[in-house]
Amino acid sequence: FPVTIIDADKSKQWLEVKKIRAEKLAKLDSAVFIALENNWTLSDIFKEHRQKLRDIPENFTDPYSVVWPDDLDPFSYYE
Repeated sequence: FPVTIIDADKSKQWLEVKKIRAEKLAKLDSAVFIALENNWTLSDIFKEHRQKLRDIPENFTDPYSVVWPDDLDPFSYYE
């Protein structure tokens, strides 16, 4: 099947979504490492937030309709 301009644009947008998602997860990863080093527990809110980010590719079929979860301060969600 030939690739249409719309398909190419969608593929490009998915790459952008994945890039943004990876950046957001990387910021949260530092909080995970600090929590592990200090034997702290991450809150359920923090865990749910990370899961929502990880699930974006499975929960959205159109990269232009992705709804990002609100950003949170990862260092505020230790228990």
